[in-house]
Amino acid sequence: MKIEKVDDIAAANSAARTKLRDVLSSLAPGEDTTLPDDEKWTVENIVEHISIVDSSALKIAGRLVKKGSNSTPNDGRAFVDGALFSALSGQSAAKLEAPDIVRPTGDIDLQKSLSILDLNDAEALTLYSELAARDLSEIKFPHPYFGDLNAYEWLLLKGGHEMRHTDQIGRILSKIRK
Repeated sequence: MKIEKVDDIAAANSAARTKLRDVLSSLAPGEDTTLPDDEKWTVENIVEHISIVDSSALKIAGRLVKKGSNSTPNDGRAFVDGALFSALSGQSAAKLEAPDIVRPTGDIDLQKSLSILDLNDAEALTLYSELAARDLSEIKFPHPYFGDLNAYEWLLLKGGHEMRHTDQIGRILSKIRK
């Protein structure tokens, strides 16, 4: 998928959420809390992690939008570095160590994490609208792996992160269902 407009980011994130929900809808009882021998996290832990990262990315993007409240008008263009898009596409199976701040606590069940994601969807709609209206390409905040990112990139990262972990959930379910 090519990302040129803020609407493209919204569509990519919506597709990521749909894929996550489709995978989770296939869960049999107990699969969400089963930990395969060679894994660190259960499906429930992964979805909690997704909800933590999703919330954090939205919070950061929201702060960047506020910082750019006087920015020049935008025609809906998404200012995304092509290297970031390539990096996101190439990391679906790479094992990365999550920073402590976004590690799952194990205290939040699957349904609560999904509720958090649902609430985040409404917030994201507001941010997409604001990003489409203003050029916020030069207002950035650092990401621990990808460096300085603008709000468009933080929102694209949100969906890419979700896709990465949805693929991981699929691999875990394959192990559980053997």
